[in-house]
Amino acid sequence: MTEMSAERLERIESIFRVAIELDGTGRDGTEMDSYLAQQCGNDIELKQSVLSLIERDRELENSAFLEQPTSRPLDATVGHGVMCGKRLGAFELIRHIGSGGMGDVYLGVRDDEFKQQAAVKLIRLGVDGEKITKRFRSEMQFLATLGTHPGITSILDAGATDTEQLYIAMDYVDGLRINEYCDTKRLTIRDRLRLFCKACEAVQFAHQNAVLHCDLKPSNLLVTAEGQPMLIDFGVAKLTADAAVSSPALTQTLQHAFTPGYASPEQINGQCETTATDVYSLGVILYELLSGRQPHRMDGRSLAETVKLTCDITPAKPSSAVKQIVNVLPGDEPSADSNAESTPAMLGELRGVGSKRLQYDLRGDLDRIIMKAIDKQVERRYATVEQLTEDIQRFLDGKPVKAQPDRLGYRVKKFVRRNAVAVTLAASFLLMLLLGITITSRLALVERRAAEAAQTQRLLAIISAGSDRELRSIAEKREKTANEVAELFDEILVAIAPQQTDKQQTSEQRTDKQPAGERDFQARTLIQQFTERFESRDFDDPVIEARLHQSLASASIATGDFANARKDIRRAVRLFQTSLGQSHPATIGAILRDGQLSLLLCEFTKANRELSKIVAMEGSCSGSDPELSSLQFAAYLGLSESESGQGRHCEAVHWLKQAQEKIPFLVDSEIPNAKADLSRRRNRLLKRKTDNVMN
Repeated sequence: MTEMSAERLERIESIFRVAIELDGTGRDGTEMDSYLAQQCGNDIELKQSVLSLIERDRELENSAFLEQPTSRPLDATVGHGVMCGKRLGAFELIRHIGSGGMGDVYLGVRDDEFKQQAAVKLIRLGVDGEKITKRFRSEMQFLATLGTHPGITSILDAGATDTEQLYIAMDYVDGLRINEYCDTKRLTIRDRLRLFCKACEAVQFAHQNAVLHCDLKPSNLLVTAEGQPMLIDFGVAKLTADAAVSSPALTQTLQHAFTPGYASPEQINGQCETTATDVYSLGVILYELLSGRQPHRMDGRSLAETVKLTCDITPAKPSSAVKQIVNVLPGDEPSADSNAESTPAMLGELRGVGSKRLQYDLRGDLDRIIMKAIDKQVERRYATVEQLTEDIQRFLDGKPVKAQPDRLGYRVKKFVRRNAVAVTLAASFLLMLLLGITITSRLALVERRAAEAAQTQRLLAIISAGSDRELRSIAEKREKTANEVAELFDEILVAIAPQQTDKQQTSEQRTDKQPAGERDFQARTLIQQFTERFESRDFDDPVIEARLHQSLASASIATGDFANARKDIRRAVRLFQTSLGQSHPATIGAILRDGQLSLLLCEFTKANRELSKIVAMEGSCSGSDPELSSLQFAAYLGLSESESGQGRHCEAVHWLKQAQEKIPFLVDSEIPNAKADLSRRRNRLLKRKTDNVMN
């Protein structure tokens, strides 16, 4: 259906309402034809649109969903309560519990050698009874095929009454509609998702047995007191296209029977129904379970409006729908009483959160999963229920969902959330490393300051003996520099340490009232001041300058300033290379740090390039040097992690083996931790490989 303006739609609707009243008045349609000719004139497209709606209305009028026979014998119709007290087969009918498109449902009780309850459905005979009888027999066949699944009602008995009315006795499900159950239990978003996936297992089982349900909605997904979802009512089910070829008798279901609001565009348009049709209906149910709203308000809608909403109007995302009353057509006036009881605050309360938090939780992955499931275009939806539930499970596991575009930043964010404990430990390790380096630098500066103070005393003695006055300036400048370095690093430590500590505490445990964001800013400001203060100065010792840049890099990593961290690390590498040489442990350590930073940012190509430099140096370094062996061991572990991150598990295993060969050359005190680290990485790699095979 092509997009049309609100005015055009209103015009079509107006003509349709009058024409449908004139249709079938016993005058061979001439009155309706004259009216259409008068109203549409030469506008052929307008006339075709109205005729299409009229034809659709005729088809729906003959469907089991809308069929209401005007006259039939009382004993053939089984009115509400008429059959109560009667016995069908082994079951006595106790009370009327519901009505469907084809008949009525009673609660039946068996009280002989077996005590059992059943839902007994009786066919409602009348107009087009033969077609409904075929549908009823199809439902019997579907239940007999699918009843082995614990989430699908099984058939207990079947037969006919004295008046030849067919009946089916099925498992009685004493439960609530899935949306009512979730609200009654006040299930969280994650609990609702788990329950939904459990319900989807029954639909997937039906699909695996070539059966499409074709009428999925909350009233057909009941949840027992034990929390078991049950799929009921296969009254309009049909075989998949492939299975229908071999079983045409079971495919003669009414093509246009559907429930507005849950039916897919292809169902409304009378097109071929597939597994994606049931996916659409499940998507609508999930939309409602999570947001508390339906994608479209269908109550009181005309056929034209139903078609327009379902086929042309894209609903708001669930996260946006929370704060709206309904999704409406252009020109609709919000209903004063529509969903009046479901304010955003109440919707959030039913899910254990505030309304703002509910919108936040739905925004992003869940929005995309649901909108993909209810896409107007069949080919853009999840093709199967299994694909839908897999993406939901990926969300629950903290993994990237397939409904989201595959971007690096998104994958990094999901990695951090999925591995919150590991990332926290890594951050703690970086903090300890930062503190260790900073303390080492502090001690080195203290020692250097003491040495320079002694030198200053000697210089002052020379000055007092009448030597060159410039020496006084040099000594004072060197002592001042050492003092400033030490004092500023003290300030940086004060700014960073509380922030890192807070990251390991809950908001209730924090005693420092200063927000972490302010401390980040404060720390970065101090680092910037430090950098600007000494960037233009000439250091007598390039090694001290290099270590200074290493410390600055660690401080920048701790505050998330990765760009400046990389700049300082690479400057340290150049200074070490110039002063100590390429194969010196200090140089190798700086290169290792550069590679590890790339690994932290998931820049695997850069990480491989830097870490491979260390591997290439192995021949020129002493293999028995514990310090060098420790650096090479770390490089091998980094290369393994990088290859694993790119899905190259064989290469990752190779680098773990290389790391294992370095363990004997480590310092004795490091060997137990190295072995434990290697074992953890090997197990993690094996798990990743297994997960990939399973997926």
